[in-house]
Amino acid sequence: MGYKGLRAKAAGGTVEIRKDHMADEPTRKTIWRGVLCNVLNPKAVVYMLSLFTVVLSPDTPMWQMGVYGVWMALMLFVWFSLVALMLSAPAVSKRFQRFGHWIDRFCGGALALLGIKVISG
Repeated sequence: MGYKGLRAKAAGGTVEIRKDHMADEPTRKTIWRGVLCNVLNPKAVVYMLSLFTVVLSPDTPMWQMGVYGVWMALMLFVWFSLVALMLSAPAVSKRFQRFGHWIDRFCGGALALLGIKVISG
């Protein structure tokens, strides 16, 4: 992932999102698709499991683990909703498309360094 991020290239053209080109899909179906996308994403699942194993102990009551799980799901829903709203604004979307490859390169470098640290340590 780090290597691919480091090799990210600038987008060739700009993508404009207009209401008249959007599919007529119910909001509920769109939200469900987003939930499935995140739940079936192995990176997200591994991240959440690793976070919970570090933070929670075997003595933590089951109801408390359930509360943490619901809380994290709610926070992720809010986060992804805010990201979608922000990126749907034309000015933000244009800037992101212009500078997104630099973000990918920075994150790719960080992941590569982390991978080197894991391998060597």
